[in-house]
Order: sequence, then structure tokens, then C-alpha cells
Amino acid sequence: MENLLHKVLLNLKQTKKEDFVTLETSLSDLIDSFSPRNSVKLGTNFIQKVITSTDNITFVLLGHLYIERLLNEILLKEFDIQDIKKANKSLNTFYKKVVFLKKAKTIDEELINDILLINSLRNAFAHELNYKLSNFNIWKLSALQNVERNDFEPNSKAAKDIFTRLIIKVYFFKILRDLTEKFRFLSLLNEG
Repeated sequence: MENLLHKVLLNLKQTKKEDFVTLETSLSDLIDSFSPRNSVKLGTNFIQKVITSTDNITFVLLGHLYIERLLNEILLKEFDIQDIKKANKSLNTFYKKVVFLKKAKTIDEELINDILLINSLRNAFAHELNYKLSNFNIWKLSALQNVERNDFEPNSKAAKDIFTRLIIKVYFFKILRDLTEKFRFLSLLNEG
């Protein structure tokens, strides 16, 4: 996945600022071309819906909902929910589920931090009426920690918005991949 992210970054580095829209369309078309039509698989639909969405709020909320569904499935498969309830633990929010999985060391720290960053992005859209995607600090995402950001920083709000959307879409793909590699049963889940 880091290779895919680095390829995207290299393309961004070589892309003129005004060509970000074309690059985003190309990425969406590329990912869409690998996706089967009319799939019932949760992961396939996750990628198709998130990647092809051009509305920032929609793709962030959809991605967040799909990640929460995956977390719910992990909780159901890995833990006895009755034991969780007996311990008086309420897992009624996304954040509480992630914290529980973190404390149980079920998911590694780096992935937990990336999931929490996605949650903070979702919360920004949910609680700030005029939140702009370009305000999100993508440089906190784990795979971008060692990237020289001056090489990629777009010079306009519109370009930064598209740049950020591209990176986050790739990150949704990364989170799905990381979770399904660790929890193989997730790749078998149907949408319903």
C-alpha cells in the first residue's frame, strides 16, 4: 500500500497544480476498472462508493460508515459481547470501539491512529458547518510521516482540496486492506 501511496505522490509531484482534477478522475477510473460490477461484497462496494464519490462530505461519511461496519464485525468475531456488557463497557460510538480495540491490542497502534484521524475528519464535517477538506492535516497520516511536504503542497485552496481528497481516498483503501489482511473473514462479508 505504501508503494501505491508513493506512486500517487510521485504523480502529484509531477502534476501541474491545475491538473489535479484530471489526476483524481484517472485514479477513480483506474480503481473502478478493477472492481466487479454489482458486487455484494462489502469491501468492493466500500471502495467503489468511496472512490467514485466527488462530494467531500459524502465520501468521508461513507468511508467512516464502512470502517465502522468493519470494526463492528471485528468486535463480534473477536470478543464475547456479553463479557463487554458485563464489564459495563458501552461501545455505542465509533471512538469507543476504536479505543476498546486499541486497549485490547487487537489492531496495531499505527492503524488505530490512522482510523482515529479519519474519525476526526468525519467529526469536523459533522460539527463544523462550513468545514473544508483542505483544512485537514493529511501529514499526520502514518505513511506520510517521512514525506517532504514542500514537494507536494498545492498552491491553491481548490488544488489542496483535491490533493487532500486523493490522499484520503487512498487511505480508505489502505485501511480496508490492512484490516482485511489481519482479519481475513472481513473479505468474505457481504454488504447487507
